[in-house]
Amino acid sequence: YRKRLTNLVERFPMIKGNKFEGFNSQKLKLHHSFADELDMLDDAAMQLAKELAELHQKMSDNESQLRSLAMYDGLTQLANRNKLNDFLHDSIIRMRRDNKPFGVILIDLDDFKKINDGQVHTVGDQLLQEVAERLRGLVHEVDLVCRFGGDEFVIVVEDIAHVRDANIVADEVLALFEEPFAINDLQFFVSVSLGMTVCNSAELNSDEIIRQADTAMYRSKEVRGNSKRLYDAVLNSEVIRKIELEHEAREALEHEHFYLALQPIIDIRTNDLHGFEALLRWRHPEKGLISPTEFIPILENSTFMFNLDYYVLERSMKALQFLNTLGYETQTIA
Repeated sequence: YRKRLTNLVERFPMIKGNKFEGFNSQKLKLHHSFADELDMLDDAAMQLAKELAELHQKMSDNESQLRSLAMYDGLTQLANRNKLNDFLHDSIIRMRRDNKPFGVILIDLDDFKKINDGQVHTVGDQLLQEVAERLRGLVHEVDLVCRFGGDEFVIVVEDIAHVRDANIVADEVLALFEEPFAINDLQFFVSVSLGMTVCNSAELNSDEIIRQADTAMYRSKEVRGNSKRLYDAVLNSEVIRKIELEHEAREALEHEHFYLALQPIIDIRTNDLHGFEALLRWRHPEKGLISPTEFIPILENSTFMFNLDYYVLERSMKALQFLNTLGYETQTIA
């Protein structure tokens, strides 16, 4: 009786440690004539261990499903942003430890919205699944393909020795889109814009890496149609200049460094003044006049352009009001 009781006491911590099989397998095998209270206790403990084992398995399955939902895209079954961030974090650590650069390619499907608007959304979903399948078949096991969101995908390529290696992978991606996608008896020709960056600096983090690839991708869109662009020092200086210019433009608007140059519109037959064309100009307090060909293309792609538009409209209205006070009541401003 003492041996059985000692055995049971020694086995109980296994239940707490989720070692249910050990609890069952290490039960002391003694033959006695009839079952007593200790047998009943042992049987109850065995039943408890069985039920806890089933519950533990269900919890493990649910945890695995939740992890899958958290790390993988439900539509394409590719990695999602969370998985990408973890993968980039590990890649950065390996790069710092082993001095092995890696490449990141951001892929954007051109005019995907037109497909969604022109077809039912299920067609768009099927197209994304087909794109994911082609990309999945391109990379090696050590690499990662991720659905970054919407119609954007990211490929992380390990062990990139040189920029030309990233270019080779980018060309292979572009080749995937030379053939049309067949969905519901329809054929879709899809072009893509690629932004690439090679990560070889210990100072980089995952957010900066994605920003570089995203910047290069948007610059490649200017070419339109199966194009690629590598993030480099030139592009970096352009980005820095753009950020500086946007910041300076906000200060310029606040301190009234913008102004309108009114170009007269004259009827050459009568020499009568019909109105003006309002041209936006920027006089920087330190840099002097900044050419519209420099700041307009940058600002018109930013949300700040709305503020500038309202400024021009308001100043134009004030100019017309001033002209009215001088007796020029029929003038217009374009």
